[in-house]
Amino acid sequence: MYDVRPSTRDWLAPNSVYRFGRVPRSDGSIDPCSNPVASDTLVDAIAEQIDNCSHLHCSRSTDG
Repeated sequence: MYDVRPSTRDWLAPNSVYRFGRVPRSDGSIDPCSNPVASDTLVDAIAEQIDNCSHLHCSRSTDG
């Protein structure tokens, strides 16, 4: 299960993506007997607004 919450002091603001569950091993397998992790931070610096214009797209000319 994943959720988005405000970032903690160790992660970049404004938000981070957190995971609850069993953390996969480096080979991608999951040990069903391992204890689930309650708050595994995956990604930080998640913006609250979507920027629909990438820098590459905005810098291109529309003259053809």
